[in-house]
Amino acid sequence: MHRVRLRHNRELLTETPPARPDAFEPDQEAARRKIAAALTAEESWLDPMETRAVLASYGIALVESHSASNAEEAAAVSASLGFPVALKIRSPDITHKSDVGGVALNLRDLDQVHRQAEAMIERVEEAHPRARLDGFLVQPMVIRPSAVELLVGLVEDPVFGPLVAFGHGGTAVEVFGDTSLELPPLNGLLAHRLMARTRVWQLLQGYRGRPAAKIDAIVEVLIRLGQLAADHAEIRELNINPLLVDENGIVALDARLRVAPTQSPGDARLVIAPYPAHLATEAPLRDGTVLRVRPVRPEDEPLLLDLATHMSPEDLRLRFFTPVHGLTHAVAVRLSQLDYDREMALLAKHDGAAVGVAHFFADPDNRRAEYAIAVRSDWKGRGVGYLLMQSLITIAGDRGIGELFGEVLRENQPMLRMCRELGFTTAPDPLDAAVTLVAKTLSDVSGSR
Repeated sequence: MHRVRLRHNRELLTETPPARPDAFEPDQEAARRKIAAALTAEESWLDPMETRAVLASYGIALVESHSASNAEEAAAVSASLGFPVALKIRSPDITHKSDVGGVALNLRDLDQVHRQAEAMIERVEEAHPRARLDGFLVQPMVIRPSAVELLVGLVEDPVFGPLVAFGHGGTAVEVFGDTSLELPPLNGLLAHRLMARTRVWQLLQGYRGRPAAKIDAIVEVLIRLGQLAADHAEIRELNINPLLVDENGIVALDARLRVAPTQSPGDARLVIAPYPAHLATEAPLRDGTVLRVRPVRPEDEPLLLDLATHMSPEDLRLRFFTPVHGLTHAVAVRLSQLDYDREMALLAKHDGAAVGVAHFFADPDNRRAEYAIAVRSDWKGRGVGYLLMQSLITIAGDRGIGELFGEVLRENQPMLRMCRELGFTTAPDPLDAAVTLVAKTLSDVSGSR
C-alpha cells in the first residue's frame, strides 16, 4: 500500500491544473495602504471595514456592512438597508463575537434593532469589561437555507510560514475540528486537494436533493488567499468565517485580519517560490510583431504540446539531441511545473499560441544554470529565440547566477551564431565531437550569492 500511495501521489503531482484567465490583477497598493495604516496606528487587528477593503482589493467580497456608533444610529442604518438585518458588535479585543452575545440575526424592525443593540452592549461589557467597544456593524440578512458554512483563511507556522486553511465553518468550528492546510501559492489542483482532505467536502458535492455547491468559486478564493499571503508579509492571520457557499456561489459574512511588522518581502516567508508575475512583458520582434512573454505556468502544458507539434522533426532533433515525435506528458510536465527558486522558463505567445519557449535550470547554489530553447519552425528567423535568450540572460544575472551554459549540436549553426552574438564563448565538447559547449559569464561564480 505504501507503493500504491507513492504512485498515486506522483500521479497527482504531475496532473495539469486547469487554465485560469490572465485578467485578474489584485490592487496590491490599496491593500498595502490599509495594512500600513494599521501598523502605523500600532493596531494588530484591522478594523472590520479595513479588513473588508483589503479583501476587496483581491476580489474577495464580504457582505455589505455599515458601521454605527450607538443603538440609535444602528436603527437608522437598518432602516436605510431594509429588513431583516444582522447586528454585530464592533471591537478589536473580541475574537469570537457570538461567544459573548455580540451577534443578533434576523432583526425585522427598528425596535428590535434598538433593543438588541442596547442588550448587546450590556452582555459584552459583562463578559469583557476591559474590551474596547467601537459600536456596531449592520449588515443585510443573508438567507441561504441550502448553503454550507465554510472557514477559509491564512495561518502562520513558525517553520513553514503562511498556510492556507480550509474547513467546516460556523460557530461550531472548534467542535467540528474539520480543517486542512496547504502551502501557498495554490493552483486549481492544489485547492481541490486541500478541500478534499476535509469531511465538509462531501457536503459540497450535494446530498438528499441539495445541489452541489459552486466549487470553482471556492477554488478561486483559495488561490487569491495564497496570492495575498505571498504579496504581504505583514499578514499573520486571516479568518473568513462563515463563508457561505451553495449552487449560486459564495458570500463571506465575517472576517478578521491580524498584521505585524516585518522586514521581509511577502514571498521570502514562503516555502514554495510563487509565480513571478512581475516578469511578464510585451516585446516587439524585428518586424514589429509584438509578443507576450511571461514565465511558464503548470497549466501551460497544452501550449507546450502544441508548440512541439509545430516543430519539424529536424528542429525537435536539434533541441533534444535525438529523434522524437512531439512531447510526452511526462516531459511536458517537467518543462511546465517549475521550482521558480532554481528554474525559469519564458513562454512567448502570439494570438494565444506559443511560438517559443526558453528555460534555464540552476544548480543547488544558483551559481551556474543550463539553458535550453525551442522555437516553432514557422517562426524561425524572426528573432523569437534572440528575444527569449536576452530575457533569460537578464533574469539569470538579476538572480546572481554566475554563468549560463548549454550544449549545442555542432550542425546547429543558427543557434551557435546567436550565442556568439550574445557574448557566449564556444568550445568543442571533449567527450562528444558532435557537440559544442557554449557559456556566458554573468558574474564571479567563485563567490557566494
